[in-house]
Amino acid sequence: MRRFREESGNGGMVARELPSDEVLASWQHVEQRALDLRAAGMRGTLQELRVKAFLDLLQERDSRDLPAGPDPGPGGPGGSGGPGPAPGPGPAPGAGTEPSVAALVTMTVPLATALGQSETPGEADGFGALDADDARDLIAAAAGTLALAGASPR
Repeated sequence: MRRFREESGNGGMVARELPSDEVLASWQHVEQRALDLRAAGMRGTLQELRVKAFLDLLQERDSRDLPAGPDPGPGGPGGSGGPGPAPGPGPAPGAGTEPSVAALVTMTVPLATALGQSETPGEADGFGALDADDARDLIAAAAGTLALAGASPR
């Protein structure tokens, strides 16, 4: 991991060589938190909300609990220049509101790998190769989620 200063004056952080399954789960966590922020009425583009969600998660805070500031408008920090928040269901802001986490990952995994009989890698759509252990971990996590929801894997 490293931190750095951007030419724009902003900062940046990079983390590399992370476990693939945790990167996919973390990305989905950030994405869902950004959608939760939008549903709670926070303004900004989805990318701006992802940044806010990422920083919220790293700093163990919830921007939904902060008082709303004035709309900065186009070009201002957090301003989208577009219409207000997108309508749709989402958790109400407030203390104790936990973000919902959902993963929508399309994976292709050889059956022998899934059954533990092969080490042939799988693949996550939009991400790339998954080593056999990560692929099996993601399959197990998905199966556990289905069991909790009362569904059965097909």
